[in-house]
Amino acid sequence: MIDEYFIDILGKASKILFDRGFIGLYHGSISARNTYKTFTINTKGAFFASLDRDNLIELDFNHSTIWDNASKTANIHAKIYNKIPSAKFISSIFATSIVTASLLYKSIKPQDYHGRTIYKKIPIYDPKKFSDWEERAPHELSQYFHKNNTNIIVVKGVGIYCYDRNLDNMIRNIAIINKSCEVLLAMDSVRETSKA
Repeated sequence: MIDEYFIDILGKASKILFDRGFIGLYHGSISARNTYKTFTINTKGAFFASLDRDNLIELDFNHSTIWDNASKTANIHAKIYNKIPSAKFISSIFATSIVTASLLYKSIKPQDYHGRTIYKKIPIYDPKKFSDWEERAPHELSQYFHKNNTNIIVVKGVGIYCYDRNLDNMIRNIAIINKSCEVLLAMDSVRETSKA
């Protein structure tokens, strides 16, 4: 049984992420660790604008048939929770600006005040090929987080994965990175226009 606390906070967080275009139908996921043995994540095809008990599922770390109803990123979340004990919340985000920037740049170097003061440079992880990314992602992402001592990873052409102990901090960091990407893309557009 999913605790009302998790239904409430995940519902509010997903509404914010949905309203900003960070997650949507078939794009993105959000989860919370309930105990050291379980976590709550959205179901497949969840409606993030009003995430509720019907759109959430509690999983333990042993795969069973119930996993078939969970988001396709459930394996990634489970692996990160197992590898990173400090992870309390995880999200996978498909924000257009972040994905576009990941395809255009080798790394994201924020030029705006908020982005620059928090993130001098955000590396972009290249998954090489998409054909087997879903199988490789759980292991590669959890390894990257652990090895690089970071809680955010931008994956080229895929989006951003992040975790935090605090849900508000996680959403704030996503928003800052997204705005920084919007600024970078706008700057490039202005440069191109001025050349014409």
